[in-house]
Amino acid sequence: MKINEVTEVQYDGSDYARKVITPLGQKMNRLGHGTGEHGSLKGMTDDELRRLDDLLKVGDVLASVGTSFGPHDPGKPLPGMQPKDSLAKMFAEVAKKAGVEVSKVKELIKFTQDAEDVKPKMAEPAKADEPEDDEFAAPADDGGAAADRAARLATK
Repeated sequence: MKINEVTEVQYDGSDYARKVITPLGQKMNRLGHGTGEHGSLKGMTDDELRRLDDLLKVGDVLASVGTSFGPHDPGKPLPGMQPKDSLAKMFAEVAKKAGVEVSKVKELIKFTQDAEDVKPKMAEPAKADEPEDDEFAAPADDGGAAADRAARLATK
């Protein structure tokens, strides 16, 4: 078995899961992390923190729809299943995997759809006063090559 056979993962989800459900789960994850600013969670109540925790759990499960280990993909209903039943099956599996009620999953989806997306604020990297000397970045001098040639000639 080649290494690329192990590391390449084929996404087997429907277009609906890839274009609608997975991005919704990713947005939930971003909202669940807050703004990313230092101390941004400090003044929150327990209920607000619980909501962030639920957003992270449900978002993680929704982001895995369409994968082999994720919940049922409503874009690929089982034989004889109506689309409405397929969606209900996905909600039940998401709720079970996230450890919340189905009504909470629907509430968090509505909240996420109405909320403005959060872009985490990252600290700017510190700029160095002077560039550091990098011994590997400098071009190699010819002294090493000349020494190699001299050693080869000496052994003949």
